[in-house]
Formats: sequence, C-alpha cells, structure tokens
Amino acid sequence: MYHRFNESKYPSTNIQINVFKEHLKIIKNSKFNFLHPKDFENQFNLPKKDKKILLTIDDGFESFYNEAWPILKKEKIPFILFISTEPVGKNGYMTWRQIKEIEKLQKKVAEKYGYKLVDHKLELYGIKKNHNK
Repeated sequence: MYHRFNESKYPSTNIQINVFKEHLKIIKNSKFNFLHPKDFENQFNLPKKDKKILLTIDDGFESFYNEAWPILKKEKIPFILFISTEPVGKNGYMTWRQIKEIEKLQKKVAEKYGYKLVDHKLELYGIKKNHNK
C-alpha cells in the first residue's frame, strides 16, 4: 500500500520515487506477477501456483498522479487507486480531471493492464456512488 510519492514532508506515508522504482524492480526480479484487480477477488481463495502481488494506492494524493502514475502507466503495472472523495481538488490531492484521466485510460486498457479506481470511504462500507463532477 502506497500513499505519497516524493513528499518528504510526510515521512510516515511517503516513499521516495527511487525507492518505489526499486520496489517494483525487486518485485519483478523476485518472480512476482502483478495481479490484475479484477482477478483479486476471483483468485483469493484459490491455491496459488505462482507468486502474485496487487499494488494499492491510497487517498488520491497529487504526488501519485505526478510521480508514480507515469511509471505504472509506462510499465503497464496494474493497481487499485482508493480515492478519498472529500478532499478531491484540495491542495495536495488529485483533481476530478486527473482522476477522470486515469479512469478514462482505465476504461480503454482495464482488461489488459488492470487499473481500478475505488471511492475509498464508500467502498469500505460497501456503498456504490457515481461522482459526476
């Protein structure tokens, strides 16, 4: 689970981008496969034949969009992005435009690369809501 990228002001939830890249390299070199979010629930209780990992990004900080998203997009690494909807557009958080950009790409390549957006608070309680902002 990742939150902030290259935001040293928040050491408890931050990862430097070079360390994040190293994490991805270690995962690949350790023969882990990045799990597509759609496969997580379906495969959760099944015996595992190979090592898999599902990346999760929490809260929708702008540093994800600026720092990590370009890397994940380029490398075609699947992930789930949990969005806290209340602070969207506020200082340090992604805007609806940025979120919709990721979602738009998600719709185009979700089957292939596996991006998934989730409303953080609403999904935790099993509530579905459509944000048309």
